[in-house]
Amino acid sequence: TWPPLFSIFSVPLAWGDSISFFIVRFIWNLGSLMAMLGTILLTVSICFQESIQQTRKRTLSLLRNPIVLIPLVIMLRYILDNMANVQINIYLLFCSVLSIYLFIHQKFAWAGLLIALTISLKVYTIFFLLYFIYKRAYRLVGFTFVFIIVLNLISFLVYGFQNAHDLYLHWLTISTEQAYTAIHRNQSLFAMFFRFLTTEDPEQSMYVNFMNLNPEKVRTMVYAFIAVIGIIPLILFRKKHAKTDHFQAILEYSIVFTVIPLLTPISWKAYFIFLWFPYFVLFLILF
Repeated sequence: TWPPLFSIFSVPLAWGDSISFFIVRFIWNLGSLMAMLGTILLTVSICFQESIQQTRKRTLSLLRNPIVLIPLVIMLRYILDNMANVQINIYLLFCSVLSIYLFIHQKFAWAGLLIALTISLKVYTIFFLLYFIYKRAYRLVGFTFVFIIVLNLISFLVYGFQNAHDLYLHWLTISTEQAYTAIHRNQSLFAMFFRFLTTEDPEQSMYVNFMNLNPEKVRTMVYAFIAVIGIIPLILFRKKHAKTDHFQAILEYSIVFTVIPLLTPISWKAYFIFLWFPYFVLFLILF
């Protein structure tokens, strides 16, 4: 399903699994909890415009504060789903929030490396790259492209040129095509349109369609719908911010986080962990 680099990344986990399934699972999930804690602290630091050192000093009081606790409780089902299914999404969320923090503090090379790493492993954070291209953050974009090339060269070193070429081609032409699915566990915008407008199998006989259109036509309709709906944020986002930690910029980051689980063609419940940042910001605005 994912790019070839992901399979290389998975090899050490497989080695650990061959030694002890329980130990490697425990280490992975403990790391997920630490990554979630880091994500919370970075989010607070970004939204309250303070250094991460200041935020870290009051970790315990923050975790008891309703400003953090209530969004965390709302997100709990997604956290548990990632833990139960030993997913990587919490780590990718942490890398994404950290890249925003580094971008705000003008550490473009490190921010670019993190965005490139997440794109190279699971692609869906490419929405951040598209956002920064649109915002004309050229230094960050340049570093991101360089690191994407460097990271994916690892696949060619491991598999050899021809084999890696075939793997990337298979991923682009076959795996990516298979991602457009109507099954009920897929919670993306694409899957919703497929369930309503085609007779594609949603699994468990959960048919809710009221039309029977060609799936290719429906996919084109979804892209057209996104293009029309996207006009408003494109107009609002066009201005380049003098201060990247301004609240308008934070709102824009929130929308990009929201887009990830909605517009990724295949989006399981665990992907909605990316709603942490917008949930936190929304709760902050309301209360």
